[in-house]
Amino acid sequence: MIERFKSIVLLALIAVCVRLTGLYFARVHASTPLFIAPGESPPFAEGPQQEIPSSYIDLFSPHYILVHNREEHYQVRSNDTQYAQLWETLKEAIGQVKSSGESTNPELQVVPLNEWQRQLQYSLEYRFAGPAQFHYWWLTASKATLQKFPDNVYFNRLLIPLESDSVYLQNTFTGQRWKWRWADTKNGDLFPAPSGLGLSETQRAREAKLASDYKLVPGSQVYAPTSTITLPEVLAALPINESNKADIVKRFFSIVPRVHKTEMPGGGLVKETYITARQQVLTLHNSGLLEYSEKPATPSTDSSGHTTVEQFEQVFNFVLGRGGGWPKGTIAAGMEPFEVGESTGYRFRFLQLYNGIPVVDVDPTLAIEVVPGGVRNYQRLCYTLLQPGYFQFEVRSLENAVARAKDELGGRSISDVYLAYYQRPYYLTETAPFQSEPMYIYPVWVIELEDGHQIYVHAYKLLNDPGLIKR
Repeated sequence: MIERFKSIVLLALIAVCVRLTGLYFARVHASTPLFIAPGESPPFAEGPQQEIPSSYIDLFSPHYILVHNREEHYQVRSNDTQYAQLWETLKEAIGQVKSSGESTNPELQVVPLNEWQRQLQYSLEYRFAGPAQFHYWWLTASKATLQKFPDNVYFNRLLIPLESDSVYLQNTFTGQRWKWRWADTKNGDLFPAPSGLGLSETQRAREAKLASDYKLVPGSQVYAPTSTITLPEVLAALPINESNKADIVKRFFSIVPRVHKTEMPGGGLVKETYITARQQVLTLHNSGLLEYSEKPATPSTDSSGHTTVEQFEQVFNFVLGRGGGWPKGTIAAGMEPFEVGESTGYRFRFLQLYNGIPVVDVDPTLAIEVVPGGVRNYQRLCYTLLQPGYFQFEVRSLENAVARAKDELGGRSISDVYLAYYQRPYYLTETAPFQSEPMYIYPVWVIELEDGHQIYVHAYKLLNDPGLIKR
């Protein structure tokens, strides 16, 4: 009897061990976090995956906002209540000053570094995920046509000094800085004071103190949370599977594709390509990547479709109607002009914010190239986000993450460091290429460099620490 009882207990322990081992290796890395704090049980899903932006300018909203109150600093993410308040305040301020005597003058003045740093002390700093053309951004925000800023002015930092009547711009990719006197009154009369925003201690940030052998882009300061951060992993699924492939193809083509071919480049990767007689090419990868290209008709010089606003309208409608919709929380991650004969086209990049944190990949998660006449190329790799994990994992410090990437920096200057969720590659197979189970995506520190290059460092503190993520 005793021996039978021992056998039952042993079998039960073996079953528990097998189950725990399975859970253990189902995580992003087979290792135990140094700190785990259970949170509340998450909802099954995170709500709708797509949404229709209320206006073009909302796609150009900031990645996050910094509030500088002398020696105090706060970081405001898109899921914070102050974010919507400050973004709407900025748009309202633009509406108020667009017809003032000062704002009709589009002259921008070059700003020295010391002036930028001085104005930073008591200000609102809107940090964007990539450079936007100031002329287009202003026209879209103000719905006006009076201001004609130079087309070559791009910015990814917008500074609102509360004791000044000017706005300041910075492009950390080029090191350029400008200011523009846009109003007849101080910004403090248009924007709320930091003390009136109801900022909490959890939003407080500090200036990161990096070692002297690390360089920052002049005028760009890196900020880190003042307290320890914990974040969950997020359960996600690939956006392309066996059940929705036919619908995706139907969405892109109004005619039946003439050619359908399957290729296996190796490493478990499979791609299916569909081609029409009109030179439309759609390629679906079992990694979740979607690529589309076509040859738009060449419009006449007197037809529409040549201006930046018209081209972005084509981008907006293409993604909305054929490209799979706008993922919830989409913001612009940069726009870049290129020559198309005697005209200009643009490459637009976008990324998705999840609870205020970007979801990133080695390749742009959503990129589109438009020329006069229509969309020329489209690329999309946006995972379907299902639900956060149950456990909260401690995140390593910003300074520790930068130290992990020291060799990879190669002497280049840092423009920003921030947290993101990294869409790690799935385990791919050629035998069942478009069938996969949901998996967890996990937080990384993104180190953004002066040339736009990004370095990813695993954010969790693990016993078996993967550190720098190799591409």
